[in-house]
Amino acid sequence: MVKEQDGFYLEESDELKFLKNNFYVVYAVILAVVSMFTQEIVTFIMLGFVFMALLNINTTLQKILEKLTKN
Repeated sequence: MVKEQDGFYLEESDELKFLKNNFYVVYAVILAVVSMFTQEIVTFIMLGFVFMALLNINTTLQKILEKLTKN
């Protein structure tokens, strides 16, 4: 991910990307445990699909931004 700071674009490190992915996994596990107790398994699965779609959209937009900032 590219961030702008004082007119300069900063590339996000791989460590931060890895930590974000770990937070997504932790978040999904917490939702899974809550859904087991509330017996809302279908809702958990649907939220997973929505979450994956949003991550794909976000990744695509980041790639577009990266290409636009290089030109």
